[in-house]
Amino acid sequence: MKCIKLMLSLVFVVILTIGGKGQEIITRQIQDPKTEIDISNLPAGIYIVKVWNDKNVMVQKVIKE
Repeated sequence: MKCIKLMLSLVFVVILTIGGKGQEIITRQIQDPKTEIDISNLPAGIYIVKVWNDKNVMVQKVIKE
């Protein structure tokens, strides 16, 4: 299973496609710092993961094979 592990609490997560219009695929509000988001059902490709809370923003490119 392919998962994205988050180690922050009370964050917002958006996973976007990288091609075309940057369509939102997954949007979540996370409160448990050990949350994993299952991306096994997404097709192979390149995605942008944006994670933010009231203090920080992290943007990461994820390549799913």
